[in-house]
Amino acid sequence: QPPPPSSSKQMYLITDDGFLRRFLLNLLFLTSLILFCAINPTSRDIALDVYYDTKDYMMELANEMAWWSLLGLLSSSCCAIQVLLNALSLGCAGLNTILGPIRPTFVALSILAQASSWYAAYFFEGSSSTSLRRTTAASTALSAI
Repeated sequence: QPPPPSSSKQMYLITDDGFLRRFLLNLLFLTSLILFCAINPTSRDIALDVYYDTKDYMMELANEMAWWSLLGLLSSSCCAIQVLLNALSLGCAGLNTILGPIRPTFVALSILAQASSWYAAYFFEGSSSTSLRRTTAASTALSAI
């Protein structure tokens, strides 16, 4: 007989069993992908083409439909909607069931983005390197919260 269904929902927290393994696998995969694109000129060109084509398409679409204000709202809607639902004591509206399983990927991407930001702050000299370091430190502090 199968065990009865559990009444507790999975939270997908960083303290859950298996999170560290999934996080490290994501970090390894994403780092390998970035290094492969950095080393191989053909793959770098393809990745840049995909990036710029996607960016151009999204900019054209937003411009055609005058969605600039909507894009600004959507960029923070996840957090704003969550805060509003929590303020009304309605809970998380199931967002954790959708986004929770990919949390290790998001954490890995955040760490890689922070590492890239610090790399740029220290290894790209410019007139605003001190300002860039301050901004990077603030970004890291906010990400750590």
